Amino acid sequence: MSVETLRESDRAVRSIQSIQQELSGALIDTKLKNGAGRFASSNPVLQPAFDYIFAHKHENFSLKEMAKLCHISPSYFSRIFTKETGENFSVFIARLKIEWAKQLLESTDSPIHQVSDDLGFCDTGYFIKTFKRFENLTPAVYRNMYAGISAK
Repeated sequence: MSVETLRESDRAVRSIQSIQQELSGALIDTKLKNGAGRFASSNPVLQPAFDYIFAHKHENFSLKEMAKLCHISPSYFSRIFTKETGENFSVFIARLKIEWAKQLLESTDSPIHQVSDDLGFCDTGYFIKTFKRFENLTPAVYRNMYAGISAK
């Protein structure tokens, strides 16, 4: 096998991996975007906030910023958000980010710290603590369990 053949093979593998990651990301976004429509459909006032949240999952944002985006007061935003989602804003965002994290852990080999960074967590330790609060296990254990289930 020549060096050039090896290089071409390596480029092809990298290209396939890149395409797989893009498709996986698009599938995740589509699946989660459908969830946003479900929450926002009954109250269109919240639509700008849901659109922003799903388009900027790597960022951290406050209730006050989302209220401003919807052109309503923070207290009113909080009331209607909780009524629509069944959770207060901060719990909803944390749970949503953990759902995104679970999908990334299932569909990529990204290190835990990268998943944490991709979702806007300030540090990996906080991400692990938050993940454990919602899932009762660490991200690494979750990934290993999922890998064991999907291998069968």
